[in-house]
Amino acid sequence: MNYSTIILLCLTYVVAECAIGRERRASESTTEVVGLALQKGTTAEDVQTLKKEGKGGKARGKRQLGGFNFGGPLGSISVGTNGAQLSLGAGTRQSSKPTQTQQNFLKISFDFDLASKLKEAVSSNPILSKTVVVNEKGVTCEELCPEATNGFATIGICTSKYCTCGSDTVEKQNCESTNDVFDILELKCAKPADTILCSDDE
Repeated sequence: MNYSTIILLCLTYVVAECAIGRERRASESTTEVVGLALQKGTTAEDVQTLKKEGKGGKARGKRQLGGFNFGGPLGSISVGTNGAQLSLGAGTRQSSKPTQTQQNFLKISFDFDLASKLKEAVSSNPILSKTVVVNEKGVTCEELCPEATNGFATIGICTSKYCTCGSDTVEKQNCESTNDVFDILELKCAKPADTILCSDDE
């Protein structure tokens, strides 16, 4: 093997590793523009208030949210009235149907204007005004955890992404099932319909 072949192989390897690294960083980046820095003393009543505003409380008026799509470097997700579809490359997988409330919060999680209106709508609640954190560039565990007083935060609302916030460590976690959400009262992963915030129960 001559030197030019070796150099060509090395360059090919380096370029491939860089591309994989970029894809990995992009897939780990956060695009949700709102998160919840969970607070000690949060009550079911606080959660119901957040749910009411997320469903279209007085700040926005009632809205019927249709299907929506968002994509990333590894695939895309579409949420509509027939459930969620996750597309990874050539394959598409149908997951369980999200609740209407979860669909509303997913829309808010990726829309800065809606997220800002939600924050404004809950600003008079002493717990929720500290809980709802908005960042147009995307929320991160590093940003949410200093605001969380009970050791947990969520990336997005009614999603499977959450943060464990220790005094020395901050770690991003995902529920084992992508169909689950992080329950902000029970502080564990659960089916959306089994939570106060993400269920369609009044």
